[in-house]
Amino acid sequence: MIAFPRQRTIIIASLAALLASIAAPPVEADPVADFYHGKTINLIIGTSIGNDYDFRARLIARHLGRHLPGQPTIVPQNMPGVGGVKAANYIASIAPRDGSVLHMIMSNMMSAQAVGAQGVEFDIRKFFWVGNTTSTPNVTNSWYTTGITSIEQVKTRPLIVGAPTGTAGVTYATAMNALAGTKFKLVTTRNGSPRKSSSSWSRSGSSASPNCPMFRSFRSSPATTSTARS
Repeated sequence: MIAFPRQRTIIIASLAALLASIAAPPVEADPVADFYHGKTINLIIGTSIGNDYDFRARLIARHLGRHLPGQPTIVPQNMPGVGGVKAANYIASIAPRDGSVLHMIMSNMMSAQAVGAQGVEFDIRKFFWVGNTTSTPNVTNSWYTTGITSIEQVKTRPLIVGAPTGTAGVTYATAMNALAGTKFKLVTTRNGSPRKSSSSWSRSGSSASPNCPMFRSFRSSPATTSTARS
């Protein structure tokens, strides 16, 4: 072990500190990380618990925080109502605009505004879009007892359509009746979970649940709300 006189030790230590301060880059503050550190971000979900949007939002909430500066906690919050309109209205007019609220917006909100759906107070063009979780082409299914196997047939005879109030099923069916001359007859429910409603639609024997202008007829299974592809 080599020992140095006290004065010489102080001089060497001072020189080392000076060199370190010159070599080390200055530490820059990160205002975004500072803002989110220790904070909670509310992730608003416009459906009830158990819906597809709910599943995806909760999956995002579980992992998103660690990828954001400051690693905030993401808390999912369900706000069902009017097929997603209630949550979108909340984001547009009530929620803080400081980056502390995210929204898993339902895909039919754009068309809901375009067709003038009841209750819409938001302007979809004023939302800031962060990303997309999935690509979901949906289909309209008819029950085999209707005898309807193509969309052209729905232009000459009515087909009952079952869908929760305010959802894409209602919006697209309404738009197709107005623009394509179809004769969808809407039967709506106020239940936020399509799984709880689909059984009642299929029991009618002449019902369908449309989510976009593709068409499919089923014989061996009940009418379903949609098919998804990610």
